[in-house]
Amino acid sequence: MNKPKTNSLTLPQEVSSLISKIAEKELEFFADDNIEILHDFRVHIRKLRTWLQIFESAGYRVKNLQKCLTHCHLIGNELRNVDVLLNWMKKNPSLVSLKSIKTVNRTRKDLKKVFTKDLLHDESVSKLRILGRDFLSKITGINKNDFQPIVEKYIEVKKNTVSEILPYASNDLEQLHEIRKLLKKVRYSLDLMPIIDMEKIDTLKELQDILGTINDRRVWIEILQSIFQKLPEAPSLEAIFREDINNMMDEFRIYCASKEQHFL
Repeated sequence: MNKPKTNSLTLPQEVSSLISKIAEKELEFFADDNIEILHDFRVHIRKLRTWLQIFESAGYRVKNLQKCLTHCHLIGNELRNVDVLLNWMKKNPSLVSLKSIKTVNRTRKDLKKVFTKDLLHDESVSKLRILGRDFLSKITGINKNDFQPIVEKYIEVKKNTVSEILPYASNDLEQLHEIRKLLKKVRYSLDLMPIIDMEKIDTLKELQDILGTINDRRVWIEILQSIFQKLPEAPSLEAIFREDINNMMDEFRIYCASKEQHFL
């Protein structure tokens, strides 16, 4: 069993660190076009967006900063989706031809150009740092212990929403995706607590992995139907992904039956 983890940073330090990590990952991506760097960049953005929702519920004005973060996240959506599909194809060479991999890779390179152009042209991360500094000046001196009730209330609202959706979600991919987003927010929120329940964090990660696989396959099917419908392997790949979805949904049902009290 994991022991609870003491979170010693102040709230302004947590937010400042996360803003810095976003900027660092942007620079790393330009220096080394790596799928994991882009993934981390987007994860840090999602986490900060969640934290700002909590601050907003406490009466802080974060609209402009949220808008900037949303833009940074959205412009990388297509690139990330094709990235993970391409990565899967490379790991399964017996199921797809080299020619098809090259076709997907060309599309990926085009999407990368669009993504990097948008980042540079809009100066999104530069704006984020400026807006972030302004926000940090407003939350200086906030004590994490005093802020804990607000975080707990936010988590409780998200968990209640999951409880409402869960009974109807086992065969609905859109509902499962919504649960995944809500659980991410619960997990990210726990990082703001003075004491972090690592067992709960690990449980949420396991569940997110299951739901993440389901969502990836759903998105890949959409990509095959909209962008790569001319790939010779498109029909067979779609069948594989649908089977993966069915298997993972069965795993999700089993997991919920055995672990429900851990994440709700």
